[in-house]
Amino acid sequence: TALVAFPAAIGLTVLAEPITCLLYGQRPQEAAIAARQLYFLAPSIALVSLTAPINAALQAMGRAQIPVRMMVLGGLVKWGMNWILIAQPKINLVGAPIGTGACYLCIVFFSLRALSQETKMEIGYKRIFLKPLFAGGLCGVAAHTAYDFLKGSSVLFSVGIAIVVGGFFYFASALLTQT
Repeated sequence: TALVAFPAAIGLTVLAEPITCLLYGQRPQEAAIAARQLYFLAPSIALVSLTAPINAALQAMGRAQIPVRMMVLGGLVKWGMNWILIAQPKINLVGAPIGTGACYLCIVFFSLRALSQETKMEIGYKRIFLKPLFAGGLCGVAAHTAYDFLKGSSVLFSVGIAIVVGGFFYFASALLTQT
């Protein structure tokens, strides 16, 4: 899951502005607002994606109450973060995606901890998270660099090439790091 979720999240983060320009076309004000929201929300994709297999493993072990508790805990964290951050004038609506990220970070962290305790096995964090994160980071840098290089071209062309270049770098770095 991390192999797909990390580059997707990083790619959406670094290409948030041009992607929203593609989606909103001739409405630059809406695109700018959406780009800022997407920039802060996109990293949550990786965390949301990780919850499904972790929760499925816990449920398969007969521990269905653990994911439910973690979701309640995450919901409380999101509510608290939203309540605090959205009220800040400088943060305002960006507080909601930040709260979502904090929510799922708590869910993933505590669910992995519970899974490790239930299975009495250590989680290989380096193999599961750090290597795909490193490869995803290279993917993001390559995609952003390619987009900046092609900025004078059409947005569709620039984003398309940036995605292909990012994908190539991700695939190559994943192979090199044996991810």
